[in-house]
Amino acid sequence: MSATKRNKLSIPNKYEIIVKVKDGMKRSDMMKEYGLKPLSHLTRILAKKYEIIQKFNQMNKKDVKKSFKLSTSKYPKEEKAVIKWMRQMRHKKGILSSNIILKKAEDFAKLFGNNDWTPTAGFLKGLKRRHNVLFTKKHGESDSVSEQIVQKWSQELKTIINGYKPEDVYNLDESALFWRLLPSKTYAFTDESKYGIKKSKERITIVVITNADGTDRMCTMIGKSVRPLAFRGIKYFPIDYYSQKNSWINSEIYCKILEKLNQKMKKKKRNILLFVDQCRSHVEDIELSNISVKFFPANTTSKTQALYQ
Repeated sequence: MSATKRNKLSIPNKYEIIVKVKDGMKRSDMMKEYGLKPLSHLTRILAKKYEIIQKFNQMNKKDVKKSFKLSTSKYPKEEKAVIKWMRQMRHKKGILSSNIILKKAEDFAKLFGNNDWTPTAGFLKGLKRRHNVLFTKKHGESDSVSEQIVQKWSQELKTIINGYKPEDVYNLDESALFWRLLPSKTYAFTDESKYGIKKSKERITIVVITNADGTDRMCTMIGKSVRPLAFRGIKYFPIDYYSQKNSWINSEIYCKILEKLNQKMKKKKRNILLFVDQCRSHVEDIELSNISVKFFPANTTSKTQALYQ
């Protein structure tokens, strides 16, 4: 491909170059990625950046979509091999960092006889854009749960809930609320320190109980103080409150919550089914006349417990 053809860039492509330069991408990497030759071409684009930004903003979204052209990789064999390897690794739930991907690209380059090439950050940025790759944080533990155990539980569940109406099938779960934890990101000035402050671990625990059709919902709060200052002057509190030195649920509080729920069901002459996870504080040796307690299989609540979703 001739230098003239490579240099034919649309307004959206030029706009993308301006944004990348602003974000700190090296000009040498930019020239390689977009085939900008000589340097004066990139210089001209940056010199006209305000004009280009104005034209880009005036463009119709359809026009942007039609004219936006993703640059092709200068190393297609290596990139294809890297993408295939990445998909295999993600299928196995492998963790991929920038350094690992670049090292693998270098290994593939040597395998293909391209010993003079060292993959750069520009190669990785182009790869991510062309193949919709994001650097993201994985949440939860659901990928660690055995599908066989979940499927077996799904079959058992049908038998367990048989004879109960949705309004009589309940789930109990706890969640921590770190009420003093500040956001990890902020707008700041370039001349100030980049270091933050220690993250607060002050918390309360919220215990939630609800039935399958959502017609009955209860909430209990567990804090550190026996008599919190914030509660002074409050004559009526809409939820139950318990204190524990770490603001955690323990077996004593758990039993009190279930005993109160049992009294409520006894007055209404209802017999319910309550699902809980296998937390250490969820003790089994508690006698309840109107509640039948069932435990989820160990280490599966991320996929089996409704309140975890």
